[in-house]
Amino acid sequence: MNPVFYTVKEVAKKLNTKEDTVRRWIYDKKLKSEIHSNKGGHMISPEDLSRFLKEYPKYAARYVGLAPTSPVALGAFMAGILGGVMVLANNKKNPRVTADDVKKSIDAKIANLERELAEKKDQFKKLSAEIEAHQETLDRYLMMASQLDAETIADQINSNIQTTKEDT
Repeated sequence: MNPVFYTVKEVAKKLNTKEDTVRRWIYDKKLKSEIHSNKGGHMISPEDLSRFLKEYPKYAARYVGLAPTSPVALGAFMAGILGGVMVLANNKKNPRVTADDVKKSIDAKIANLERELAEKKDQFKKLSAEIEAHQETLDRYLMMASQLDAETIADQINSNIQTTKEDT
């Protein structure tokens, strides 16, 4: 059985937007696509469309045909859930959303956010260690700079240069 893919035109229609906008999302790497058609057109899998709607919840409201009527945060949250659930529902023979679909969508979003948070914490930990190492190096250089006698060092260097010239 061949997997289902959407054309740029179909995605544009589903999201009530222009085909050029969908292509821009693809070129900007916001929406993943594959080239399957004979003409070299972009094809979007349901999974990639779902991922896009979860990542950019403001477009999910377009997908399900709802206008946000609640506060912005709740609207974005619900749009993200609805977008993921609606993609699941559209891929079923009986496109009915179940409580299990909603729970799966929320659980997937939670897992994704937990993974992203863990990655960011790891990046922060590494960056903090780098900052600490740079600060220690800077402190050593500042201490050396405060203790050194630049005039004496310059005289020693010039003496070494003169000795080298005389030896050649």
